[in-house]
Amino acid sequence: MKRIFLLSLALCATLVTSAEEYAKAGIYDVAEGRLVKATAAPTVIAVTLDIETQSFTPGIYARYAQKYLGRRASLAARSEMAIVGASILDSAPAAAPRAESQVDDVETLAPNRFDGRAMTLEEQASATAELIFSLRKHRLDLITGEAGENVFGAGLRAALDEIAALEKEYLAMFYGTSNRSVEHHTFAVEVKEGETDYTICRYREGEGVVPLDNLAGEAVVLHIETPSDMPAVFESPQPKDKVAPREYLVLHDSKCRLSCGVTTLAEAVMPLLPYAKRVVARPLK
Repeated sequence: MKRIFLLSLALCATLVTSAEEYAKAGIYDVAEGRLVKATAAPTVIAVTLDIETQSFTPGIYARYAQKYLGRRASLAARSEMAIVGASILDSAPAAAPRAESQVDDVETLAPNRFDGRAMTLEEQASATAELIFSLRKHRLDLITGEAGENVFGAGLRAALDEIAALEKEYLAMFYGTSNRSVEHHTFAVEVKEGETDYTICRYREGEGVVPLDNLAGEAVVLHIETPSDMPAVFESPQPKDKVAPREYLVLHDSKCRLSCGVTTLAEAVMPLLPYAKRVVARPLK
């Protein structure tokens, strides 16, 4: 029983020493040659990637745009992706709010249908083009006062805005619609002593962030340059009569670089606890 008690005391002493050393982690000032500030250094780095997607969807009447509106429209759908932002942080950022949308189950009629007549796609395109020209004529009549003589001020502005919205909707049936969206990805990277390169994910054009085992994607790598050499002994800022030589965990700034292939996405400089060096502090002479 006594032996177990002694082992427990030894274990407690070890834990206290480790906690004490951890608490003594500090910044080493190369110019001053001494410990200048205690700090809490991270062991986990948060890496964020912002992936932008720009897509184009051709209009349902795109093939008839030249015939009825006098200008060609693109017939091909396309989508482009790019990394538009990245950051390296010493703590995880707050979660971004999620955008929610609701889609009704009831389908509505297309805005260019005003009756139940059976029409071919080209006939629908022709009718929609006529609606566009009719809207433009009504807008001109409102502006010149040919129509709606009692429509003025805020009422005129509202009428013109509604005509513009309808025209834009009809034109999209010929010339398509473009959409831009941005996805935010956050990765927690646990820094380990002796390791300098961390593959956090892979990026593939047209797909964005893909799993690590998808070798078709380009590796997104966090590289950490280990601190430069520091002396094994430095002077303590405390007076000689108050402190004896003791060990410290001394931190030095590490350079972090995030890259995808040969492209550098982000850079940061920060002290990291796994790269701390155990040194002896002597009292001031």
